[in-house]
Amino acid sequence: MCLAELVACIPNHEYVTINEEIMNFYDQCVKRGTQGFYIDLIQYYCKNTASNYEKHAMYYTSNVLKHMNSDDKGIVDKVVAAITSIFEKLPKENQFALVPILREAIEEIAVAPVDAHLGETLYKKRVNTIKMLETKEGVKTLAGVI
Repeated sequence: MCLAELVACIPNHEYVTINEEIMNFYDQCVKRGTQGFYIDLIQYYCKNTASNYEKHAMYYTSNVLKHMNSDDKGIVDKVVAAITSIFEKLPKENQFALVPILREAIEEIAVAPVDAHLGETLYKKRVNTIKMLETKEGVKTLAGVI
């Protein structure tokens, strides 16, 4: 949490640099299997920063949603908290702009194409449920945007 507090306090004129470091941090967390640290960072950063992160919200959202169906309930809970924090400070227009990111994340996890010759709109179910949507908080978070 100390790193998250430090990142949240970085002045606006360093915004581009800090976002590059956040993206690098995500890559490192994926390599080490410590995605929970990244999700914690995003949750705290979006909730506490004075910087306007609208420009990078799609990257944060996409990276966090990749873990919405984790077998680790703790990670799923962190995803809900992070997505809530990302959306909390964004204007409704920016939230609506993230709907395609939500769709892509859900499709990546939940469905597979049936046959390339049948078109892009026919799918078969890959999972029974998405773990984030098994929680009331998870549904509430996404329903507020959609």
